[in-house]
Amino acid sequence: MVRLYVPAERLGSRDLLDLLPDELGYLIRVRRLSAGDAVEVFDGQGGRWPGVLQPGSRRLALGPRVADRDPRRFSFELWQGLSKGERMEWAIQKASELGASRIVPLASDRAVVRLTPSRAPERLRRWRKIAQEAARQSGRADVPEVAEVATLSDLIAWAGPGREAALLYEREDRRDLQTFLSRVRPGSRLALAVGPEGGFEPAEVERVSAAGIPLLGLGDRILRTETAAAAVCVLALSASGGMGPAGGVSAEPPRSAEPGISS
Repeated sequence: MVRLYVPAERLGSRDLLDLLPDELGYLIRVRRLSAGDAVEVFDGQGGRWPGVLQPGSRRLALGPRVADRDPRRFSFELWQGLSKGERMEWAIQKASELGASRIVPLASDRAVVRLTPSRAPERLRRWRKIAQEAARQSGRADVPEVAEVATLSDLIAWAGPGREAALLYEREDRRDLQTFLSRVRPGSRLALAVGPEGGFEPAEVERVSAAGIPLLGLGDRILRTETAAAAVCVLALSASGGMGPAGGVSAEPPRSAEPGISS
């Protein structure tokens, strides 16, 4: 199925969607669709619509909104240590495909990448585009947020009631991620922090641990930062129930009966 991301504010209660030039180019030139072909539209907030390309190929006729039912016990987000070029992009792409609800670029002492105020907006735009494309490719109806760059102090402040955080540390051999995930309370939000190339500084690890955030190991292997990100997301998705039978969807009333969109 060809899929197209359209922000919720452009959908409203319309039965016909006017396509923007880049959307039209993607459907016609890249995917080589023609009038009568099916397209699934998703809004990045959990809603999806069946669509049909109209004669003239500049509009989509939309069917009733379909809302995903998420079967997972908990949601999780990846706090990913800033790393060079393709490594960071690969981690964001795979975290998006593997169900992370949010991705937080994490500045730390050993991070080689230092985002200046002038460079950060452009880099964030690119990372958010990567997350959007990964959501489209993987069949998600939501798009994970790629947040502003944060620090370990932000992670410590983030943890609280209903929010569980943990830091992956290659020298931790007492507690492991899989056991921790099996004990996450249903309905929780979970943040998992992965270090950059070279990992976290011992002082950073001590500060996080002193704040009550557990340190978790991934076994005997030392993984590259982007590999660790993918491994963490696979384990979290599996533990949450997101790798079982495909989740159901529920159709909402026809467009004429809808007052608007809810996520």
